[in-house]
Amino acid sequence: MVLIGAAGCSKEGAPPPLQDQTFATELKKAFEKAPAEAKELVADAVSSFEKNNLPPTLGALKQLISRQDITPQMRSVATQGLLLVNEKLTQAAQKGDATAQQVIQIQSFTK
Repeated sequence: MVLIGAAGCSKEGAPPPLQDQTFATELKKAFEKAPAEAKELVADAVSSFEKNNLPPTLGALKQLISRQDITPQMRSVATQGLLLVNEKLTQAAQKGDATAQQVIQIQSFTK
């Protein structure tokens, strides 16, 4: 998966996705000492995730991962969050969610 490589994962393979119940806690904990702009993206990701509004969550996580001023550990946790969001979007698309289908289609064009 292109996203995993972009996140700088080791040869050990992809990290496991975060779980629904730990998404907010893990992201906030990992980014405690992050720059203010990164913390704002975490807050945006958590807020939209808690509302089950996955497209903005996906966007915030992608922005976090692309930042040059975060640590490898922060990037890893953001990648784990991204994996969870991608799983949830795929599940929603399979159930007929038109928005999720559109997001997945857009992602497939931008990889």
